[in-house]
Amino acid sequence: MNLGDSVGVLRGVGPKKIQALNKLGVNTIEDLLTFYPFRYNDIAVKSLEEINSQEKVTLKGIVASEPVLVRFGRKKSRLNFKLLINHDVISVTFFNQPWISKQVTTGQELAVYGKYDALRQSLSGIKIISRKTNDFVGVYRSSKDIKESIIKQLVKQAYDEYNSYIKDVVPESIRIKYRLENRKQMIHDMHFPSTKKEADLARRSAIFDEIFSFEAGLQLLKRDNHKNM
Repeated sequence: MNLGDSVGVLRGVGPKKIQALNKLGVNTIEDLLTFYPFRYNDIAVKSLEEINSQEKVTLKGIVASEPVLVRFGRKKSRLNFKLLINHDVISVTFFNQPWISKQVTTGQELAVYGKYDALRQSLSGIKIISRKTNDFVGVYRSSKDIKESIIKQLVKQAYDEYNSYIKDVVPESIRIKYRLENRKQMIHDMHFPSTKKEADLARRSAIFDEIFSFEAGLQLLKRDNHKNM
């Protein structure tokens, strides 16, 4: 096993997924581990007083009404229920996610991530947040051929199985001087940060990692050219 292995060695990755990943520039385990999120969503629970209208936030409260599911044709639906947050009642609506109705019961404490409308006191739901979810999550580039959720699963699988093969590129003296993470920790925190602070440190470390990786590649190219002369 090494980081040069094809992504095809991962469980659940067949020819179609290999092709889809290749189109995104992901051919090897190394490519997948360095296929970093292009941005992060802060899904930490916030109070109504600290958020702005039209902001994407996570709100936690008590389900104060029976969920009502209305279907429009074969694939369209609207799910609505009330969420009691302290003394405020917020209307929560999910579109085209009928399965969420099975996750919502009256009296249940629930955290919902969505877009908040202060004027209407409503939340356009995006997803239910589980207690195990980190407050800071990465958003990945994807395509019609492979969903972001699949990419996240494969990144986790690759890290779990290959993290012991990750070697440092940036010299230890540079890491100490600039307070950078080692490469194993950097890759972990780029994909699975618990906080914005962790993600910021990982991104700063990744910049140095890319610079030194590029320089190492140039040195290797120079040696190969010298041998062929």
